[in-house]
Formats: sequence, structure tokens, C-alpha cells
Amino acid sequence: MDKFLLRCLPELHRTRLVTPEQREKFLAEALIQLSGGTESLSLTGQGLGEDSTVAERLSEAIGRSNELRWLQLDQNGFGDAAAKFLSQAASGHGSLMSLDLDNNRIGDQGAVAIAGILNAENGMLRELQLHYNFIGSTGAAALADALHGNMLLRTMSLHGNSDIGTDGAGYFAAMLEVNAALRTLSLHDCDIRNTGAMKLAQALAVNTTLKELSLGRNVIGNPGAEALATMLHTNASLLELQLGENRIGNEGAAHFATALEKNSTLKELWLIDNPLGEKSVMNFAAALKRNTCLLRLGLTSNARANNPTFQEAILSMRRSQVVRKSLTGLKEGCEQINLSGNDIGNEGLERLVSAILEVKSETLKWLLLDNCNIGETGALLLAEALECDWSKVESVTLKGNDLGELGLARLQQVLQRSGCLKELSFGKSEDSSAPAAEVWDGEV
Repeated sequence: MDKFLLRCLPELHRTRLVTPEQREKFLAEALIQLSGGTESLSLTGQGLGEDSTVAERLSEAIGRSNELRWLQLDQNGFGDAAAKFLSQAASGHGSLMSLDLDNNRIGDQGAVAIAGILNAENGMLRELQLHYNFIGSTGAAALADALHGNMLLRTMSLHGNSDIGTDGAGYFAAMLEVNAALRTLSLHDCDIRNTGAMKLAQALAVNTTLKELSLGRNVIGNPGAEALATMLHTNASLLELQLGENRIGNEGAAHFATALEKNSTLKELWLIDNPLGEKSVMNFAAALKRNTCLLRLGLTSNARANNPTFQEAILSMRRSQVVRKSLTGLKEGCEQINLSGNDIGNEGLERLVSAILEVKSETLKWLLLDNCNIGETGALLLAEALECDWSKVESVTLKGNDLGELGLARLQQVLQRSGCLKELSFGKSEDSSAPAAEVWDGEV
């Protein structure tokens, strides 16, 4: 019963009560906009798909509109019949780039019809949204098959079509092995399970173009997590992987931690609402000391928050995260790095200095490192980087750090000798009581 109720919840948002008179009014307004050459048309929640005659008239007008680029038809009660009318109108449409059919009543037959839009020779569609419909494996097969030859679509979103299942995931996996255009794929809440995750992981081992993959709420456990993590060892294109609300435990998380030590492209990994314990946090803390690219890691842990070792692991991840964000800016040629108020410590500063030495940035001019818990060791490392001939850093602020006598002396020596460094600030911070910036993206 619980599963049935959860499956039906989106239905509450699919449509609102619309009288025939209101529907005719909405249709008339839409026809006026379409005849006027509008590029964008939003018809959310107007019940236009509940009357087949209205749906057909709207579709015919869409087919005649040569200027339309963005069409939003979510929460309209579109079923399979209405989807067929729309497909006939949109197939070969020379300007339509985005189609939103979220929260409707489209099933497999309707999905097969929509796939015709993707197969059309003159189609220009870049984004297709089909969240919370009733599409199963047959519809998934049609959509995936259409993408075998489609080189234009960038986003395919099927969030909440829980009948797609493992077979449907297999169809999309086969598509990903040959498709070189799709950038974003959402199969969140599609019941793909471990088998589906494994199929997708196998495909992504060879795919070089997909950037974002959403697989949250799919009953994926440690076996599926292991397959996806193994894929990250070699995949060099995926930037975001969403795996929240699954059944991934410490074993699966350990595989992801190992993968992060080797992967140099993934920017976001989300594992919120998985049964992860203290061990997972420790593993990720160690991995992030070596990872230089991940910007956001979402975790929920059931570990004891008052455990000192656990708290140190959280602090280590915070340090790693904020430093990685700065490293990204450094590689992109930024002029300023501001880490003030973040407890990066000597450990974090060592990573930053290593990156500065590796990149040999000639654009970086200002370093703001107030209240960063940097000690004498960190000061000596920083001095080494500032002394390089190619360094263009003009100003460094280090207030609120205990740099030690040797660290201070070494930095002042660099200031005297450097032909570029003009300002060096240290001593007691005017805002030493200010809390450190919060950079932890997870929940503990």
C-alpha cells in the first residue's frame, strides 16, 4: 500500500481542476500567442490534454508556429492520444528546442510517439522533460532507440517513471555506448536497481560525452555502487553523479572513495540519504586529500557526531573542499584566491602551494588567507612559492595565523627580495572571532 501511495503522489500535481470554459479560454490565449510568432510558450496546469479536441487543435497550432523554441506543457493531463497529436505537430519542427511534458499521463504508447520527434530529420530538439509520467520499459526502448541516431538532444529527463526498471536502464545503456550528443540523463526513481546501475556503468566506461547522470532513489546497493565507482576510474567526461536515497553502505562508499583518488574530472558526487557510517566519512576524508577536482560531496552519515576522530574527518573534508574550489579557480586563471575564515591549516595550504607551483600562475595577484589556522610550516611553504621568478602575486594577507618566528622571518625576506610582492599583512586579525565559512555540503 505504501508503494502504491508514493507512486500516486505526483498525480496530485499533474493537473488542477479546469472547467471546459476555462480550458477554451486557455486554448484561445495560447492560439493567439502562437499565431503571433512567440518563441516561448508556458501552459503549465491548464488541463489542455484532458480534452482530445482541444489537444488536437493546440497541436495543429504548434505545428504551424515557425518561431516557437521553448514549449512548457507540464501538468496538463496529456495522455497517449494527446502525445500522438503533439508528436505529429512537433516532428520535423524547425525551431522547437525544448519540450517540457512533466507530470502528465503519458504511457508507453505516448513515449513511442514522442520518440518520433527525436527521429525526425529536420528536428532541432535539445531538451526533453518527461518527469513523473507512466512510461515503462517499452517506452524507454523507443526513446533510447531514437537517440542511437540523434546527434542533437542534450538533455533527457525521465525522473519518476518507476516502471522503466532494469530493462529500460539496459536500453539507455546501449544508447550511451553509441550516442555522442547527450549531456544529461535523469533516471531518478525509475527502479533500475543494481542490475540497471551495472549496465549503465558498463556503458559509461566507453561513453565520452555524458556530463550529468541522476540515479537517485533506485534501490541501488553496494554491487551497483561498486560498478559505478569502477567506471569512474577510467571515465573522463562525467561531471556530476547523483545517487541519493539508495541503499549504498560503507562497502559501496569505500569503492567511491578509492575512485576519487584516481578520477580527475568529477565535480559533484551526491550520496545523501544512504546508510553510511563513520567508516565512510573517514574513507572520503582520506580520499579528498588527494583529489584535486571534486567540488561538492553530499553525504548523510549515521555516525556519532561527538566522536573526536569523526569530527577531525569532517574538518579534513571541509579543508579539502574549500581548497579544491580555489584550485579550480587557479587553473582557470583567476587573479584572487580568498580562503579567509576557512580552517585549511598547513595541510590545506600545502595543497594550494603545490598547485601554484604546478600551474605556475602568471595571473594570480592577491592571496587572502586570514584566520586559516596556518602555522610555521605553512608559512615556509608559502614563501617558497612566492619566491619563484614567475610569481606575479602582489599582496598576501595572513592575519590571525600563528606563523612562528621562522615563518615570519622567511616571508619578510621574500617581501624584501621580490620584485613583485608589494604587501604582506600578518598579526592579529581585526575579526579573529568571526566563524569560519561553512563549506560542508553534506549532513551529519
